[in-house]
Amino acid sequence: MALCAVFGIYVNAQNTMKKDFLKEGNKAYKKAQYPIADSLFSMAVAMDSTYATGFYNKANALYLGGDAAAAKQSWMKSLMLTPEEDKKADILYNLGGIEMDGKNYAEAIKLYKDALRRNPEDEQARYNLALAQQLLKDQQKNNQNQNDQNNQNQNNKDQNKDQNNQNDKNKDNKDNKDNKDNNQNDQNKDQNNQNDKNKDNKDNKDNNQNDKNNDKKDNNQNDQNKDQNQNNNNGGGNQNQNKDQKNNPSGGGSQPQRSPSQLSPQDQQMLNAIAGQEKKTQEKVKGEKVQGVGKKSTKDW
Repeated sequence: MALCAVFGIYVNAQNTMKKDFLKEGNKAYKKAQYPIADSLFSMAVAMDSTYATGFYNKANALYLGGDAAAAKQSWMKSLMLTPEEDKKADILYNLGGIEMDGKNYAEAIKLYKDALRRNPEDEQARYNLALAQQLLKDQQKNNQNQNDQNNQNQNNKDQNKDQNNQNDKNKDNKDNKDNKDNNQNDQNKDQNNQNDKNKDNKDNKDNNQNDKNNDKKDNNQNDQNKDQNQNNNNGGGNQNQNKDQKNNPSGGGSQPQRSPSQLSPQDQQMLNAIAGQEKKTQEKVKGEKVQGVGKKSTKDW
């Protein structure tokens, strides 16, 4: 009995202390002394780990103090420890605000709807629900536009890449064509050089042939001239012989004669011609002697 009384006194004292910590924390909270308020609320929940009000107030101090992540954890703890549905509506509303700050509009919509189901008369929750829905639509539209822009940029990038590849391919083809043209030009140049060389060789060959023909012609001409000169020389001797024979019709004289066996065919032919001419000359002289000129029968003196 005494033990129960002592335990009861301890419990009452603990409840009193946690409430005192909660009260002091609320005073600091109203003064915007959020770190102090957080410490006092932490003492209160340390006295009673099931103290839902202590966790709720602690989350409010953390949120306004700038620690949204710690505030969310404390509100979630309070939500699990709160049995009253109407009191859960406020916690759900605050959690919706955390999601709105993070632009998680779809999650915020769920939380606001849960809050309205527990407290349909909460106009602030209804307003935030409508706002979250509109922001979600705008976000989805912006995301779609961004996706379209990204796709367009990617398509442009791919097109530019394809164009660059095509340009590189065209450049390679042009280089290959230029190389082919250069090779063709070189081949044509070599062919022209070969043609020129062949032409030069042909010209040289023709010139050599012409020179050879000219030399042969000159040699033939020289041989003809030589034969002509020889004939002329033989003819001069025959004329002198004819002269001597004319002066000496009897054929006398001491000039030596070449033996017929020593004469060439041409000389023999020439000699025969001269002999024929000499015969004609002798006959002419003889005729003149026979015919003569008639003498006058009278004298002039």
